[in-house]
Amino acid sequence: MSNTASRSRRGAFYTPALSADMLAGLLRVGDSDRVLEPAAGDGALIEALLGRGVRPEQITAWELDPDTCAELGRRYPGITVEQRDALLSVDPARWPRFDRIIANPPYLSKQSHYVRANRDALRRRFSAIGSSETYAMFLDLCLSLLAPKGCLAFLVSDTIRTLRSHERLRARILADYRLEAVVAMPERLFTGASVRTCMLSVSRGSSGTVRVLPHARTETDYSDPASWGELTQASLRDLPGRPLATVLPTGVEALLREGQPLGELARSHIGMHTTDNAVSLAALAGSSMARTYERRRESEGGDPARWRVIEAGVAAGAGWRPYLRQGGVRDFAAPIEEFVDWSPAARANYKGAGGALFGEPGVAVSGVASRLSARLMDAGSLWDSNKALGVVAHRAEDRLLILGLLCSDLYAFIAKALLNDSPSIQLSDLLSLRIPIHGREEIRRACAGCVAAVSDPPALGRARAELDEAVYAAARITPADRAVINGWLGARGIGR
Repeated sequence: MSNTASRSRRGAFYTPALSADMLAGLLRVGDSDRVLEPAAGDGALIEALLGRGVRPEQITAWELDPDTCAELGRRYPGITVEQRDALLSVDPARWPRFDRIIANPPYLSKQSHYVRANRDALRRRFSAIGSSETYAMFLDLCLSLLAPKGCLAFLVSDTIRTLRSHERLRARILADYRLEAVVAMPERLFTGASVRTCMLSVSRGSSGTVRVLPHARTETDYSDPASWGELTQASLRDLPGRPLATVLPTGVEALLREGQPLGELARSHIGMHTTDNAVSLAALAGSSMARTYERRRESEGGDPARWRVIEAGVAAGAGWRPYLRQGGVRDFAAPIEEFVDWSPAARANYKGAGGALFGEPGVAVSGVASRLSARLMDAGSLWDSNKALGVVAHRAEDRLLILGLLCSDLYAFIAKALLNDSPSIQLSDLLSLRIPIHGREEIRRACAGCVAAVSDPPALGRARAELDEAVYAAARITPADRAVINGWLGARGIGR
């Protein structure tokens, strides 16, 4: 196995020098502090500690790979190197404490060989926070290994800040520790990996002010005082999902505390799965998707029973139903280009096809997109569990209200900055969104204007501006907060 392949299998992405130095600087290591690196890898963080004057005898390095352990011992004489699987062999109740802990732990998911092979043991050890990602388990373990007044600095996947599966770990940090700093790292920090990352600094102590760097464009932003801001830990503790936010405008915080949950206005369903799209789906003749289907059919040998294209008259028949399977940013309205075989024989092979909301008019939300995106969903439509979420309002008049909110800049910010900073959105995230109490009729009217203008880009641009104004006004977002929101969306490349 090549060195690169071996690293990938172990989830190892080694830390660039400037980021390693930044992480080491967050620790503020004292002369008598005992320092742990629990996933030492190539030693980049050890190098950074030594570069900041930490003595080798202060440092203990754990590493799973025996060859890497040997290399660390040769490269850094005087440090303590131990070959150890920290997640399986270290019991915090019986282990000495460390004053400082620094790590860029492995990024392995529940689909990885390591997690699958050790599933039962990991579930037992990390039942309190979940055992789906190794970096979260390392963070949870090391929180327990901190000495009184101890501090840790971790570089981890950015999803730890918002993803619902990590809410219990975030709740532990916000309730029992002091969150010192949160840094949203530059994109594509690691060679050969597209993972978005963040730095977290956490200490034993009471909550206070959190230093935040909302969006580091390059590693040089770490040292730019103008790039940094502050939040209070108390402002994060009771928010839905308990996000480790880097941006929290005052008006947004109030909306999240006082607004009505979307789940009280609507029902939602995750959708269905055909088990074989090539056989079960057909594209509408003349659509862009029809050309895609034709290319797929030709590349697979030209079987007429696969990747079919049907005429509008056939699609309108009883044997076919509109099928929503396209993610991405597709706002307000979009033509139906795909249909699913709805014959009894075909339906018998589908999973989730008995969804209670199928057939009702509503709103389709892209399950995977760079920003929150939604469009009208006609009566009779079905949707794919991997690409779309269907939302049906309890009251018909709230359909446009929900659509307008989900297509606005404010809710693009809330969804990505505070609920789920990943390309996907979960059903639970969607239903937890908070809806303003006031200004709803204005949002409905502005959204209707967007739907009417969807095929006229200049008119749609003007209608969008009116919608955003109506949403900001209803949520009582100040001009200063709007500037913060627009700046964050622009930095992420998802602004208008």
